Amino acid sequence: VYGETFREVAGGAAGSGDVEADLVWISKEFRDDLNLGGRIALKYQTADPLDEAEQALAHGAGGLILVVKQSVYLDMTERTVPAQALLPRTLPVAQIQEDTWRDIIKMSGATAQEAVNAPPALVLPLKTHLAVKYATTESASALTVIGMLPGKDPDLLPLVIGAHYDGVG
Repeated sequence: VYGETFREVAGGAAGSGDVEADLVWISKEFRDDLNLGGRIALKYQTADPLDEAEQALAHGAGGLILVVKQSVYLDMTERTVPAQALLPRTLPVAQIQEDTWRDIIKMSGATAQEAVNAPPALVLPLKTHLAVKYATTESASALTVIGMLPGKDPDLLPLVIGAHYDGVG
């Protein structure tokens, strides 16, 4: 379920993409000698997702799935627009909850314990399709709604309520 168990990441090297490839479990961090050859990397998120995406791209990943431990790095219901522009070359990136990761590992025929103790890069027997559709625009129009409700007691301080009316968030 989108927003509860997974979501996309956008900004920097994390952007649009559509890849179908083998899934590689990265049990620790990206090693210097690692070349993923267009495969999709699956790893625990240990840093900012945009930094993780840059690392994955530098190691030849075709896509990246980050496992979020107990929502330490994000609220899955939060939806944001990237504050950072997309780089010229991007890859699709998604974040998933740890329970979803356990299901993926189980589908591969392994246990979570075996995955944690696996070699630094283990190709899982799973063909994976990862697609993230994201496009930026040079400019956009948005409505601004301003209103005022006059109070009845002139001695009270004003109450200001604000909200976004742009369809994001």
